[in-house]
Amino acid sequence: MFYDIRQRTGSLDVVRADNNEINMGSFTLSSAGVRYISKGIGFVTASRYSDDLLKRARNISKMSEKRARIANYHSERFFRKKKKSSSKIALEKGIAESILKNLNDKVITNKTLLIRSMNLEDKYRNSESEEIDISKENAVIYIFINGGKNLQTYYYSHAATDFSEIEKLDYSKICDNLVEKLKMMISAENAPAGKFPVVLDPQLTGVFFHEAVGHACEADAVLDNASILKGKIGKEIASPKINLWDDPRIKSPGGYVFDDEGVRAKGTKLIENGVLKNYMHSRETAARMKSELTGNGRAESPLSLPIPRMSNTYLKKGKESFGEMVKSIKKGIYLVGSRGGVVEPALGNFLFNAMYGYIIRDGELGKVVRDVSLSGNISDILRKVEMVGKKSLLSKRTSYCGKSGQSVPVSEKSPFIKISEAIVGGRSS
Repeated sequence: MFYDIRQRTGSLDVVRADNNEINMGSFTLSSAGVRYISKGIGFVTASRYSDDLLKRARNISKMSEKRARIANYHSERFFRKKKKSSSKIALEKGIAESILKNLNDKVITNKTLLIRSMNLEDKYRNSESEEIDISKENAVIYIFINGGKNLQTYYYSHAATDFSEIEKLDYSKICDNLVEKLKMMISAENAPAGKFPVVLDPQLTGVFFHEAVGHACEADAVLDNASILKGKIGKEIASPKINLWDDPRIKSPGGYVFDDEGVRAKGTKLIENGVLKNYMHSRETAARMKSELTGNGRAESPLSLPIPRMSNTYLKKGKESFGEMVKSIKKGIYLVGSRGGVVEPALGNFLFNAMYGYIIRDGELGKVVRDVSLSGNISDILRKVEMVGKKSLLSKRTSYCGKSGQSVPVSEKSPFIKISEAIVGGRSS
């Protein structure tokens, strides 16, 4: 028998602007979730905790004949209530107004921005007498602009563990860079299609390892036969230059001190010198696989069950410089930034879209290209990583990872990498 109780209270401030129209709101957050495991799993949620929730969860767990069966009881599901505007939202509105004023170039057809900040008080209790109280804050900003004949889009995002970091950003400089990059993309040629050696910038490298490797290392995917890495612990799956960790101890929006099951955060070595070492676990998957807890049981809120999730995906630095990578390529492409993508952890296939790229010819960067993607098979690409950069950079972009209907903040810390050959997709002009 095991049970745990999670409670959350806090506040949420949101400012959104579509072109020059600003909308804003402040909300109070309150939610509670109780999980009880005996014969099965009983999970009960409500807007606030009461002893009745524990009784209901216990009764439901007794009715579940299979461990994997989860019964839910929802009471007062609506847990966000409007409140009077906070002083912080006035600052957010001022930031939004400043950004909109700076984004006045004629090339811009549409502009959208979102500023969101949360202050949370989380409490955790379980049947093993563990008690954890944690206060945390996070803030994010997104700015999107598009324009040109084909409505090219460029965006900026920043995630922080406190609002003051968002407040101190140089928005005049950020807006100038946004407009400059949009104009660059409007005038850029379409990327060529084919197989090329490629260099990935730290942001795209981080997204690649998060999506293509991280999800395949989540233990529930392994248990569900939905991971290409099932049964490969101790086997070489990548270039010996690859050393990959999941580490929530790195200070970032994806970091934490305890996971949502009360397990203290620690670094988990996923790949060492190309060899797969570990999967990431929740309490349930660790018990089922008889493995050590890794502190990766995460949930969007107390209204959701914790499941194995990444935190900070950390690719350790290597020995080569960006310049050395470019000089080593006769004909290839340097890919910059990320527009997201898709991955099939069970089959190992992936496709990612870069923000833009540069043609590499005879060891030098050339013209800018747009509409460029990277695709292939995880196992194949991991073995083709030839160079890893000298410095790992922590991405500040806003990054939320979706899985099983839940979204949690994650971060990446990565260097530049060179891949000897990958499929690059483009479009004919």
